[in-house]
Amino acid sequence: MKTYLPILILCLSISLQAQDPHFSNFQSNILGQNPALAGQINQNDKRLQLSARSQWQTVLEEDHFKTVQASYDQRICLPIIGDFLAFGINLIGDERGQFPLQRGEATVAVAFMKQLSDRRDRQSFLSLGVEGGLISYRLGRNDFTFDEQFDDPSSPGEFFNRYNFTVPDYGVGLSYFNSSKQLTGLSFRANIAISHLGKPSYRFLDTELEVESRLEALYMAQLGVVLPISRRVGFTLRSMFQYQKPFVQVLSEAGIIFELERDRNGIAKSWLSAGFGWRQVNGVNGFAADAWVPSVGLTTGLVRFNFSYDANISTLRPVSRTTGAFELSVTFLFGTGDCDIIYCPRY
Repeated sequence: MKTYLPILILCLSISLQAQDPHFSNFQSNILGQNPALAGQINQNDKRLQLSARSQWQTVLEEDHFKTVQASYDQRICLPIIGDFLAFGINLIGDERGQFPLQRGEATVAVAFMKQLSDRRDRQSFLSLGVEGGLISYRLGRNDFTFDEQFDDPSSPGEFFNRYNFTVPDYGVGLSYFNSSKQLTGLSFRANIAISHLGKPSYRFLDTELEVESRLEALYMAQLGVVLPISRRVGFTLRSMFQYQKPFVQVLSEAGIIFELERDRNGIAKSWLSAGFGWRQVNGVNGFAADAWVPSVGLTTGLVRFNFSYDANISTLRPVSRTTGAFELSVTFLFGTGDCDIIYCPRY
């Protein structure tokens, strides 16, 4: 689909604020949220996560936003009993609109996990993590039509100084959790993280203007709690706050966990979860409701499936016909490790 120069200038103007791709199933995009979460793997010590998100398909059709993510993390034993070192790698691919504007990320995370307590039925840990990597941008040069090409079809049109570039990126995170060994027991988690500390520059044109476009730092905080209802049923509350100048996003969710099966040690092996979220954003029109986010998850053995659907309730609802995004994620757990296992809050 061809795009004209005025639209191009608007989209590449110095006032444009770049935003990170995001997932509503943030619990299934661990390393994309906080490097301190590396290694926080329930019972096992290795994890592989895959996620895919499709957004604005009813509006943009084949040019809709598409995001995919893959990550791997692993926990490593330290000489001090109960403490761990963890590392992980996270890959994200994002394509937006009809240009297309493509973004790829590759980051490596390292975290230190300090055990604060280890009782018979409960554990608590404090984790500090750092991450570093590269962000790559690419603009499809064959997808533009310029004014002079209507007068002379043979004209090559105008050119950018670059159609792709790569910039370094880094961030930090902190995480605390206090968790019951039982799935539906009382558990609590709190996370904070800052990404893009260096505010990497991004622009496709070299100009004489002194100002330049930068990827603003992303500040993120999360809270989650599991409240027991019965021996096999728990009530969950989660909230995620994001601020990336000038935008704010708050996603809050309430849900239920149903334990389906236990292993020979009485620990949950399979369970079903369902939740209902509400996202609010502070954008050009002020703070307003953005989407309802129902979700469902199934864990069976060492595999977990999560699906969510963003029902758009913003001012774009008439155009989007309520459809916002579809999101699917799969998590694989494996490895038993050479030292003590840990128990993390499970949603």
